Formats: sequence, structure tokens, C-alpha cells
Amino acid sequence: MEFTEGMSKVAQAFELVGVGILIVGAVLVAWTTVVALIRKQPAYEQSRIRLGRTLLLSLEAVSYTHLRAHETVLDLVCRLLLEKKKLMIL
Repeated sequence: MEFTEGMSKVAQAFELVGVGILIVGAVLVAWTTVVALIRKQPAYEQSRIRLGRTLLLSLEAVSYTHLRAHETVLDLVCRLLLEKKKLMIL
């Protein structure tokens, strides 16, 4: 297995984790919303906040690894050179 194939597999695994977080989070938000409504408690604001956190967490995992999976060797070299240049400036 080549490096790029391995990175692609790792990225797919992270994407699956991100989707899993999204699904589990949405189900938990729905459940807590239903429970709050049954207890006649305000549910909208807390549900909105929890769903927003779930979306951010899942998208962060998916987007970062997705970008890295499509990175070529030249992209990697350019990125490393830019990071080295930033360190030299600091």
C-alpha cells in the first residue's frame, strides 16, 4: 500500500467518524428535545445550541481530513516550506 492510499483510508475513517458524530448527536438532540417537551420545559434554545455543537464537531473532523486526503506530494512540500518560513519569521 502506498502512502497516498494509506492517507486516503485514514481520511475515509475520519469522515466516517464525523458522520457518526453527526448522526448520534442529532439523535441525542432529538431525544432531549422530546423529553423537554414532554416535561413542558423550554426546548428550542438548548436544542439549537446542542445541534450547532454537533454540526461543528462533525464538520471539523470531516473537512480537515478530506483536505489532507487530496493533498499531493507537491502540495505537502509547499505546505511544509510555508510552515518553515513562518517559523523563521517568528
